[in-house]
Amino acid sequence: MRIPALWAGMDRTANNISAVLITNVSVTLLVSGDGLTAIIAALVLFGAVSVVMAAYRNRMNGIIKNTSAGRGRNEDQEERSQKFVEAFSMTPREHEVFERLISTEESVQEMADALYMSRRTLQRYIASIYEKTGTKSRLGLYRFYVEYSDKSHING
Repeated sequence: MRIPALWAGMDRTANNISAVLITNVSVTLLVSGDGLTAIIAALVLFGAVSVVMAAYRNRMNGIIKNTSAGRGRNEDQEERSQKFVEAFSMTPREHEVFERLISTEESVQEMADALYMSRRTLQRYIASIYEKTGTKSRLGLYRFYVEYSDKSHING
């Protein structure tokens, strides 16, 4: 996966292509007037597309697992994260929010739902984390964390 951004929409693209193929063949067969042949052909086509989609999904899951294993959070990364949180006096709840901010691409609402809090409460935690770290955005926080962790790891 040299360009991960390209893979983000591949599931939807593959699904749309499948829908177009099935629809075109099905409409053509229905217009032909032979209903039984149309139904059988549509079922065969649907089965074939389902097999291809399942193979694609398994392949992508395998790639994602291998990529995640190579970049997985190991003890060293958890230790770096813990040092960062301690250095900036984050509360346990801020630590949870911080971990989600730097390790996922979830929206604020998705994070709030996952952490069982309101969107507004989550925004307060995020604002507090930004204030404590002197950052202004999620990307800025991530960059600051990486730079800080690299410096700490070298010095520590």
